[in-house]
Amino acid sequence: MVLQVQVEDSPVYRVETKLGKGGFGQVYVGRRVSAVNKNEKAGAGAVEVYLGFFLIHICLNDLSVI
Repeated sequence: MVLQVQVEDSPVYRVETKLGKGGFGQVYVGRRVSAVNKNEKAGAGAVEVYLGFFLIHICLNDLSVI
């Protein structure tokens, strides 16, 4: 199964190698699916990026409503 992600108007990235994990989530290598310039290594057109997936846990019992 190939997992692809996109956030709002960002390019589509294919999720590849898992780089690591920690207390808040996991980090993977992401490769741009529709790269304009396959040689661009930095900036908005970068072909390879780091993708961080974070778990957000909210305990409603700890929140105060004023």
